[in-house]
Amino acid sequence: MGVQILIADIAFYIYGYEHVANGHRWQIPVGAIQVWLGATVVQIIGVVLVIAKSLFPDEKPAKPS
Repeated sequence: MGVQILIADIAFYIYGYEHVANGHRWQIPVGAIQVWLGATVVQIIGVVLVIAKSLFPDEKPAKPS
């Protein structure tokens, strides 16, 4: 997950740097940043849920026969 975030950071940096090199301002679309941040939050929540489920499995009591 950290590698994916690092790759996204590098991609945003390259995108912004190309705009500056071409005479434009550093301007990454707001929507792209919002989607990236949202995906990061969803991934973190997913990892936390997987870890929590493995640490605290659902144990159902045995049914009396």
